[in-house]
Amino acid sequence: MARRPTTIKPGGDWAAYRSDLARLDAANLESLAVARTRRRVRLAIFLFSLVFGIFAARLVDLTFAVQSQAHAAARLPLETYARPDILDRNGRVLATNIVLSNLVALSAQIENPDQLLAELQLILPNIDVMRFLPAVKRGVNVRLATRLTPAQKQAVLRLGNPYLQFNDVAVRVYPSGATTSHLTGFVDVDQKGLAGMEYYINDLEDWSQPVRTAIDLRVQTIMHDVLLNGLQAFQAKRGAAIMMDVASGEVIGMVSGPDYDPNDPNQMGAAPHFNNATQGQFELGSVFKIFTVAMGLEFGLISPEMTFDTSEPLYFGKFKTDDVHPQRRPLTPAEVLIYSSNIGSAKIAKLATADQINEFWVRLGLYDQLDLPLLEKTTTKFPARFGEAEQITTSYGHGIATSPMHFLSAAAAIMNGGAYYPPSLFPVDMPIAHRVVSPGTSATLRAMLRQVVERGTGKSGEVDGYYVIGKTGSADKSIAGGYSADKIVASFVAAFPQDHPRYAVIVMLDEPQATAQTHGLNYAGWNAAPLTAKIIERAAPILGVLPQTPELAALNAQAAAMPRLAQGGDDASQ
Repeated sequence: MARRPTTIKPGGDWAAYRSDLARLDAANLESLAVARTRRRVRLAIFLFSLVFGIFAARLVDLTFAVQSQAHAAARLPLETYARPDILDRNGRVLATNIVLSNLVALSAQIENPDQLLAELQLILPNIDVMRFLPAVKRGVNVRLATRLTPAQKQAVLRLGNPYLQFNDVAVRVYPSGATTSHLTGFVDVDQKGLAGMEYYINDLEDWSQPVRTAIDLRVQTIMHDVLLNGLQAFQAKRGAAIMMDVASGEVIGMVSGPDYDPNDPNQMGAAPHFNNATQGQFELGSVFKIFTVAMGLEFGLISPEMTFDTSEPLYFGKFKTDDVHPQRRPLTPAEVLIYSSNIGSAKIAKLATADQINEFWVRLGLYDQLDLPLLEKTTTKFPARFGEAEQITTSYGHGIATSPMHFLSAAAAIMNGGAYYPPSLFPVDMPIAHRVVSPGTSATLRAMLRQVVERGTGKSGEVDGYYVIGKTGSADKSIAGGYSADKIVASFVAAFPQDHPRYAVIVMLDEPQATAQTHGLNYAGWNAAPLTAKIIERAAPILGVLPQTPELAALNAQAAAMPRLAQGGDDASQ
């Protein structure tokens, strides 16, 4: 028979039912009860301490987490807007960050708004009065002014009005303004780069160091002044000017016009943002004859003594090739350049095959995308087909459109001894080049291009003591259905000094107009060439290139004629 469980009445004693307790006397039972009570108290204290410790730890964690988030939030604007400075090659600041303040009024608490407004207008003449007084009447807060300078902020603080508050805002500023606009570019309100090098900086992983460029701000300022004044003087639609170190590819100056102020980039609309130096594609005309003659000499197709009959125009189907400065006699390759003969250039090009011409263009980097830290860059636009007509027209720079930066890099390689250096907006520590033409071909071309400046179409590009070499280009502008009869692209490419060129320059003007000073002509010899001369005359001494006397020039010519180690190989890494 199953045993029924024992039931203890409320308030009953367990001792009567447990054998281990039944054997204890009253004193021992009391001791046991005290011991159990102590254990339970200790357990309760432990559990309480554990729960308290958990809560305390969580409280500490939350406290420091909030503080950390607050600190992070406080640092966020600085970290967000701390774009690296952009510097020129000598450390001059082209772009940097400053902190300005917005002024806010707590309108509901201002007792005498008229007096406060009068005081503020002495400090901030352009304060938004039309917003301030109605806001006071409505009792709403209002922003009175934006981007106060530190001096203005201090003046407002001295008023001692507790109901004026400031919101600090980080601002990207460009001390040189429009002078370097197409180099630096600009940022939006969120400090994100939208153009120029600012766009390139977006993807930089390390913002702790400034971005140093190859640009010399002194030269940049000169080039900007000359080009913008030239655009105005010749009423040109747009233009570009670039100076390059021929022994490294470093771009010393790069200007495009019209320009804009990167501190207020949208003031003139988006059109001035276009960078004609690197983004524009232009048929540059007769400056391409440098490449045609160089190719003929390099491939052994011509010699300096050969002549080409220019007495009659060339005809290909309905197309006619004639000279702007006709000599109507046989011309040497040097005279083809001196008188800028389209007929002579075309006859030289016809001696080459299409493959030879294409190979030479590859050597000159015309097929390459510009490796520059800019959003605004382009490639060369080649003819859709390349037949005999294109072989003729491209020899004098029609039918092939490229950027001034592409062209200057290629021309510098022809003039510097034959080594092509890719253009760079950064300082180049170890210049590396590839051979385009032999040193002998380069020396021959330099002598020819010197004659262009001495007695040819480039006479106005001369600068006393600098023995400038160069070539003009005046290309009829391509329009729908053919070429314009009165609109041209004028350009002049030059290097100096002749025997040991240090720098190369190009100036390009789109649709320059004839003036009284140019005797009714708009050719490059009357506009682009003299502008280039002005740049060289002002910039060369700053760059440490001093004018030479005839005696010193003769000694340099003798030294240049001597063999040099750098001219000994087929490949150039100079």
